[in-house]
Amino acid sequence: MMKYLGNTTLMVGATPVIITAPDKFQKYANILIDNIEGGYYNPDWHYTPAMGISGETMFGMDRKAGKDLFVSGAGKAFWDLIDQHKTQDKWKHYYMAKGESFEKTLRLLATQIMYNQFVTLSKKYLKDNTSIVTNDDCLALHFFYACWNGSGRFQKFAAAINDEIKRQGGKTDINMLRAVALNSRINSGNKLIERGGKKMQTLWKSKFGVEVSEQQIEIAKKNSKSYAWLWWTLGGLALVGGGIAFYKFNIKKK
Repeated sequence: MMKYLGNTTLMVGATPVIITAPDKFQKYANILIDNIEGGYYNPDWHYTPAMGISGETMFGMDRKAGKDLFVSGAGKAFWDLIDQHKTQDKWKHYYMAKGESFEKTLRLLATQIMYNQFVTLSKKYLKDNTSIVTNDDCLALHFFYACWNGSGRFQKFAAAINDEIKRQGGKTDINMLRAVALNSRINSGNKLIERGGKKMQTLWKSKFGVEVSEQQIEIAKKNSKSYAWLWWTLGGLALVGGGIAFYKFNIKKK
């Protein structure tokens, strides 16, 4: 059972925000913020070419790129709170608001923003397999982090897990699912996602005591290729079969 922070109302200035995120997602948010996503960046104050076209960012959430998340509710309150407290002399690059009176509120809001995304994307892409993910800390952290990575990446990760669950034929091998999750990051072909996968592998071990070996990841990689080949083959046979049937039908008509 997941314990809940709320369905409680958090007042941020004059803005009421309903917190519904399970408390373990606050733990996940803190892990990701402290170990991967980091603190504040403002291109007007700290511009560096390494940050590219990033907008104002806090805890890995880009105010410009993720603007649709910040229109109302927790998202609006998050940036309102930052605007209320930020000053150029104090909010240096990577500033984390450590020890500030508003730090806990800021992290709660960040959790709720991404939890809303997690719920929406899980319903769309994980569907009936969502409970398998949320019942395992490693998989839940992987997919919660995917909310930072974006909906397209979440969809790809979900497809890999859904395919593996289907391949297992109803027998859930959680260790293999973890290996599949890491493989979908580490062998994604995207350097940023690959680095995140390596960090995820380390965090699983340090935070949850779960170690996934390189051998297991290699097996997951081979399985994914074999499964993809099977579906391409079946799809090809279906097309051939359809073509033959269509040909015979036309012959009979003549």
